[in-house]
Amino acid sequence: MSNFDSDILIQNIRKLMEDNDITQQQLADILGMSQSNISKALSESDKKCFTLDQVVGIAKHFRVPIDMLVGNYRAQNRDISPRAVSEYLVRLIEHGDIKIFNHPVEEEIYSVDYDPRSFAPNCTHEKKTVNYNAFYFPAYWNIPAEATNEEAGELYAEMTQCGNDTTHYQTNKFLHQFLQIYRLYKQKALEEETYRTVVSDLLGHLRD
Repeated sequence: MSNFDSDILIQNIRKLMEDNDITQQQLADILGMSQSNISKALSESDKKCFTLDQVVGIAKHFRVPIDMLVGNYRAQNRDISPRAVSEYLVRLIEHGDIKIFNHPVEEEIYSVDYDPRSFAPNCTHEKKTVNYNAFYFPAYWNIPAEATNEEAGELYAEMTQCGNDTTHYQTNKFLHQFLQIYRLYKQKALEEETYRTVVSDLLGHLRD
């Protein structure tokens, strides 16, 4: 694997290990390597590098594309940290960009505990309804209930003359188109290069 920047590969693997609390020894066990060889492969000053099979093993374990690992395209951070996701959701909620509703889902839950005497795993399994806080981006705005008669009249006039679509109308249109393309890609009906080109084109039609 000589036609790529090994420093990018090392940085991406380190980031995945950090985000997933994986130690060098644990990664060594996953790949069937020694901890010392993992340490050498992760060293930017050492000439030892991960083999193609090892890179494939890392990609499979962390469920990320090999392209992301070697820097062939800018990763969209499938493994974005809970803090980053939460901070973004805070901004969306505070700005009133999303509407939240309760969405119950029946899920199979496997709970694992360990016997303190033998350290043997003890797994319980149950079906349970989990109530999620789901959200959507409103494509249209409505007259607020607290609006005065004068304000309501002005807003109604604006709606009837200009429409009441929001900036999220384009967001929802994009999501609808993207999900159609993504389903085809996951069904292997599209090559990755074609998929990325189409997604890039869809994004290019959106306002910054």
